[in-house]
Amino acid sequence: MVRAARIYVADPAKPAIVAALHRTHHSVWTEQDSPEVVTDWREPEKLAAAVRRAIERFSVKDVDLRHKKLTDWPSFRASRFRTVRAFQSTYNSIWLKSLNEAELFYDASMEPWDEPDIALHVTISRGALDAEMGRKLLKLVDACAAWKVLPE
Repeated sequence: MVRAARIYVADPAKPAIVAALHRTHHSVWTEQDSPEVVTDWREPEKLAAAVRRAIERFSVKDVDLRHKKLTDWPSFRASRFRTVRAFQSTYNSIWLKSLNEAELFYDASMEPWDEPDIALHVTISRGALDAEMGRKLLKLVDACAAWKVLPE
């Protein structure tokens, strides 16, 4: 089964939020309750360990989303921001998912801030050490942060 997780990052002073996901039988992805808040997320091993825990918690489960509000969003609640708008303007997300059923590799993708037409990707071996997985995720974050938007 293809499993996935979502990682929300901001500047290093703010914690990262790592969310395990559910996928419904209709292929709708939704966050599980209780995402993990990682204060020292710039340490590669700690970030990777949190991501691996989120991947392990992945499940296929039908979730009724009809009565959910945006303010029920688990990562938003974990951030302790007062408004969803403030959360969305502060945090950027990494979408990490296995590339196939065998889960030999993960693809992590992230859009540079203020550049919704571009996504940067990194491929990570499932067997990589936590230090290597975390290093690649941090390089992705740094590349997106350094991205310069060209004038139109």
